[in-house]
Formats: sequence, structure tokens, C-alpha cells
Amino acid sequence: MKFAIATALLAACASAVEMKACSGTDMSGSCTAKTSLGSKSGTWKSYNFRASTNRCVRVCNGCTSLGWRCQSYSNNNISFNKFIIFDWAGGSGPDATTCC
Repeated sequence: MKFAIATALLAACASAVEMKACSGTDMSGSCTAKTSLGSKSGTWKSYNFRASTNRCVRVCNGCTSLGWRCQSYSNNNISFNKFIIFDWAGGSGPDATTCC
């Protein structure tokens, strides 16, 4: 029983992800967070991305990709209006995501 609980906890942690984006620089202003795969649109100037294995984020401004990260990362002065959280595993790498 303890082994099953520990295994379930490890599996949940292995896919953990959070993208927090804020309207002001240095993580100030109004902030929003997403903890699942998919995209979110808004108007932001900073972000903090935390991820575990195989979770990545692409950051966009309009149809222009500003890049992608698969490790935890913060940027305190960047203008963007969309982010896409995707799963690297199973062939769904960055080429499977586009800004438009």
C-alpha cells in the first residue's frame, strides 16, 4: 500500500508544470497561472516557468515565437501575449507547437 502511494506521488510530481505570467515587469501587476498542457493568451511582461521532466513552454508575441524552454526559467522583462505548455514526450516537441 505504501509503495502504491509513493509511486502515485512520484508520477504526479514527474509531470508537474506551472507557467505564471504577470502584466508588469519583475513579476508585478496582475498575474495568471496555468498548470496544465495547452495555451493561454493575454498581455504580459514577465513570467516564471517551473517544470519537471518532459514539460516545456513556448512564448509568443503575435505570430512570432520568442523561444521555448524545457527547464525552469524566469524572464522579468519580456513582452508577450501567448504561451503554450506542451509535452516533449511522444514526439510532441517544439515543432508541434506554433504561435498562430
